[in-house]
Amino acid sequence: MCRPWPRRNSMFNPMACKAGARGLNVTAPLSIVVTDVNYPPSFTAGAPSITVAEGSPAYSVAWATNISAGEGDAEAVSLAIECDATASNLFVAGPAISVAGVLSFTPAKFKSGSTNCTVTLAEAGAGGLSANASLVIRVTEVNDAPSFIVTGASNISVPESSGPYSRAWATNITAGPGEAGQPVNFTVSCNNSALFSDAPQLSLDGISASRLPQPHLASAGAM
Repeated sequence: MCRPWPRRNSMFNPMACKAGARGLNVTAPLSIVVTDVNYPPSFTAGAPSITVAEGSPAYSVAWATNISAGEGDAEAVSLAIECDATASNLFVAGPAISVAGVLSFTPAKFKSGSTNCTVTLAEAGAGGLSANASLVIRVTEVNDAPSFIVTGASNISVPESSGPYSRAWATNITAGPGEAGQPVNFTVSCNNSALFSDAPQLSLDGISASRLPQPHLASAGAM
C-alpha cells in the first residue's frame, strides 16, 4: 500500500510487486501520480471597523497581514477593496489597499456617515480562489463654527432721545458648513447699556436694532 505525502505532487514508478511469500514473482510497470491541490489564499484582517473625523488628514494603516497564496502555493495574488455607494460622498481619495495590505483613504470635508466594504485576496487568473473580510469605515461629523459677514458700519452714531434704530448689519449668516439644521442666535454685549432703554440686539436676519436711546444721555458704547 502506498500513502502520498500531503501537499506534494509527483510521479512514482514502482517496477514490481511481490506475488507471494514463496514461489515465483511477476513484475509489471505501474505509475502513481499525486496531483497538486490548489489551497485558497489567506490573510489576517485588521480591525472590523475604523472611525475617523470628517476632513481629517489622509489615513494609512497596515490592515491586512500574513498574506499568503495558500499553503504550499506560490501563485500571484492581489488585494482589492470594494465599498458601497455611500463611499463616493465620504472620501476625496480611496479607500484603497496595496498588495502589502496597507489601507489608505482621505475623508472629505463636511461629509459624515459610514460605508460597508469588502476586502478580497484573490489568485490571479480566471477561476482562482479568494478570501474575503468585511470592514466598516465611519466618518464622524465635526461641529464647524458658525459664520457671518459684517456689512454694516463698525461705528454707529445716533442722537440722544432719538427713535428706535434698525439697520441691516450682517449677511451670509450660517450655522457652519453642512449644518443648516443647527439653530444659531446672536448675542450682543455692550459696555454701556445705560445709554438705551432696551439694549441693542441683532436678529437672525442680520438686522441691528435698539429701542430709544435714553434722554439726556450722550456717550459712546462699544459692542
